[in-house]
Amino acid sequence: MFGTIFVTVLLPLVLIASLAYVLGRCTHLDPGPLARVTFYLFNPSLVFVTLANTTVSQNLLGRLVLLKILICVTLILISLFAARRLRCSGPATSALALSAAFANSGNVGLSVNEYAFGQAGLALAVICYVTDNVMINSLGVYLGARGRASVRRSLVQVFLNPALYAVALGLATKRLGWVLPLPLERPLELLGRAAVPTMLVVLGLQLAVLPLIAGIGG
Repeated sequence: MFGTIFVTVLLPLVLIASLAYVLGRCTHLDPGPLARVTFYLFNPSLVFVTLANTTVSQNLLGRLVLLKILICVTLILISLFAARRLRCSGPATSALALSAAFANSGNVGLSVNEYAFGQAGLALAVICYVTDNVMINSLGVYLGARGRASVRRSLVQVFLNPALYAVALGLATKRLGWVLPLPLERPLELLGRAAVPTMLVVLGLQLAVLPLIAGIGG
């Protein structure tokens, strides 16, 4: 069973990221522009289309958001308590909280859920992805720059995330039974389809810019 899951769900994703990694190593492509296109164009389209067409109840989606927030806050509190007991410095405390509480649920998470569980699983994964983005752009920014970044700046970062608005529009479209005009529906679907493979490509390109061996001894 585990072999089948790996071959049918994980291996295709690993191959895409690996090909992008090799491409990045050979051509030294900058992943930044593609990552920004994905963040501002592909991801919001995927979020909107998935939630507008989901068969998952909005009650379940809302409970999932609450669960994600509670898990994140609980992990932050546990990590802060552990850091205090270990007498960690301020930067080390923030690093521990960030690494313990926040997950990158986009690049691989969306892909795995879509292949493993279909559109219903993708809808739940999209909610987790957007919730993680909102949390890391609010609590995450605050923890990462305590004493240097204001709460106001953190809140501004939250509302600059286009996926947040895509969630609201997608749920409203589903709840109110709106039907998009075909000239608008089709480009959104095409852009949404590009999100998952592009995120995997961006992951491979980002890994390619990392040094293979860290310097030792300065």
